[in-house]
Amino acid sequence: MSLRLENKFDRRFGDRIQINYLDKPLRGTERHNQNQKIVKAYSDLLAGILKREPTPDELSGLKQLSAKKK
Repeated sequence: MSLRLENKFDRRFGDRIQINYLDKPLRGTERHNQNQKIVKAYSDLLAGILKREPTPDELSGLKQLSAKKK
């Protein structure tokens, strides 16, 4: 990230968000567990936005998520 982007990020989020990078990639069950947590977080995020549980097609990106025009 460039210095300008880092400054904007710090001004907007301050100490509320922390980014940690691993020294080496995860392997085996650790990687599997991390991937499951990421999928769960993504699913929970979509459920909060949609106000319902997302379908498998919505989770995988096969069905487009967009607001319907009234």
